[in-house]
This record gives sequence, C-alpha cells and structure tokens, in this order.
Amino acid sequence: MSFVNIILCILVLLVLPVLLGNALLGFTKTGITLPKSLLFGYLSEWAVFQIISVPFILCKQSFLIVVGIAIVAYVAIAAYGIAKKYFVTKIVQMPDNAFAWVTAFFAFAAMAILVATTIVYQHTDADDSRFVVNAVDVLRTNRMLLTDVNTGQEITTFLGDLGKDVTSPWAVYVAFLSKLTGVYPTVMMHTVMPPILMVLVCIVYYLIAEELFTGEAAHKNIFICFVALLHAFGFFSVYTQATFTMIRLWQGKATVAAIGIPCLLWLFFRLHEKPAKANYLLILVANIALCLPSNMGILIAGLMLGIFGFVYGIQKKSWRLCLILWAFCIVNLAYIGLSSVIIYG
Repeated sequence: MSFVNIILCILVLLVLPVLLGNALLGFTKTGITLPKSLLFGYLSEWAVFQIISVPFILCKQSFLIVVGIAIVAYVAIAAYGIAKKYFVTKIVQMPDNAFAWVTAFFAFAAMAILVATTIVYQHTDADDSRFVVNAVDVLRTNRMLLTDVNTGQEITTFLGDLGKDVTSPWAVYVAFLSKLTGVYPTVMMHTVMPPILMVLVCIVYYLIAEELFTGEAAHKNIFICFVALLHAFGFFSVYTQATFTMIRLWQGKATVAAIGIPCLLWLFFRLHEKPAKANYLLILVANIALCLPSNMGILIAGLMLGIFGFVYGIQKKSWRLCLILWAFCIVNLAYIGLSSVIIYG
C-alpha cells in the first residue's frame, strides 16, 4: 500500500467510524468514550449500508449509486455530530492503584497479542471463492452479485449462495471500503480489516467488563486477560468461536459470532440495568447492523431479540416493553422472507 492508501484507510476505517459513533451516542445522550464511539460508529456504518444497499441490489442497479448515496449519508451523520459538538469526552477509565496498573499492562498486552495474531496468521478456504471474489467482481464491474463465481459469467438472477448475499451484502460493503481507500479487496479482507475488527472484539469485552465490575479497574483487566486466554487456547477445531475470532474474523459469519453476539448481550444487560429509551435505539441499530455481515446474523439477532424481549417483558411485568423489542424483529423477518423468496421462489 502507498502512503496515500494508508492515510485513506485511517480516515475511512478509524476517523469516520468515530465521528459516526459520536453522532449516535450524542443523539442518544449516552456517554461518549473512544471505545464506544468506534464500536457504535461501525455498527451505525453497517446499519446504514445495509438499509441503502439491499434495495439497489434487488433492483440490479450500479454499485456506484450505492457508493454515492452511502457517502452522502455518512457525511451527513458525521456533520450532524460535529455541528452538535458531540465529541469524545473520555478515552478509558485510568487505573487508580498499583495493582490496577499491573493488571492493565497485562490486559493491554493480551489485547495486543490478539490483534497481532490477526495480522500474522490468516485462514483461506473455499469461502474466499465467494466473499473475496464477489467483492473483487463488484469493484471491477460495478455489478452487485450478478456474476457466477464458479464460471465468471454475468448472470441475470441471484443464483445459489448469491441469494443469501443479497440480504447480507458483506462483500459489497468490503468493495465499498476498497473503493474509498484504493486498497484491493483481497488485501482489505485478509490484512486491513482483521486487526480493526479484533479491536472491536476487545472493545466489546471491555464494555462487558465495565458493566460486570463497576468501579473495579483491576477486575475489569483480569476479565480481559481471562477472555484472551480462552481465545488463545480455543483453537481445537476450525469451527470454534475462538478460531473464527482469531483467524477468520474477516468473514461475515465470524464477525457476527465474535462482535455481534457479545455486543447484543452487553446491550441487553445494559437495558436490564438502565431501562432508558436510548438503549432501545442502540439495540435497533445493532440489530440492523448484524444483518449485513451474514444471514446468520439476521437469524441469530432476531432470535436473541425475541427471547430477551419475552423474558424482559415478564421480568418487568410489561408486555409493552416486550412488544417493542419484538417489533424490532420485523426487520429480521422481512430479510428472512426476502432471502427465502429469492432462493426458493
């Protein structure tokens, strides 16, 4: 990558998500910290891209239209946050004693090792012929999911697995990032995205630790170290969550498993402890965002919302709260129905 590509990657993959996160967290009057801004910036980015891209893919429109509309949407959201002066007010909670500093060092080292692992190691398999090839083809032809990855021929209908990708256009999103940064999709998926996504994984577990151990900095750091150890020694099968997190994180289904599911659990815990309206909006954004990486995200997020809504409604003795969370599942049902019609219709 050239120096220009590196600068563009910093702007598109780090600065822009933080600005988007600031806007969302500021709008919901949630505390704006750098970790939360980066995480919710990406969730906002994924949710907006999901909403924009799926209709244009269905209508078989040019990829450049999606690029243009997405850029306008992102710039508008970021400009709103800047105009409202929604900026990061705190990085992270600083350790308050010697033991906390020691545990913070080990926690930071553990997270750094996780991030480094995604850079040093990578996993390639048959999925590359779908995700990577689809992204390359979208960038090369400006056609979205209208090329048979087995033959390279242009098609007029969404065949096979492409039917699932219509409602979860992760490859199109990667092509979008490549378009903005000038980095080839293969490099974007295997080299650039994994460390950034691993940072998001670490942020999610840090936020979970903040909820579980309020005010106990050392306990949070020990929790992070424990989670890192679970991942480091979880490579006993290519199908484990740890394996997906460590070396397959660029794949959409791995992103759902490593980032999406823990993030939803954290949001559910946060809503249970602090039943504010803002938390409902954050859950809705996360739910739509998880539809982008994989069809598995559509299904699992919907199931989690439905089950939590039922239990939460009973616990709070309010069917209204239950119905609000169930209403969010309409998005998932719509995408599942659309995908089923495309594949089996």
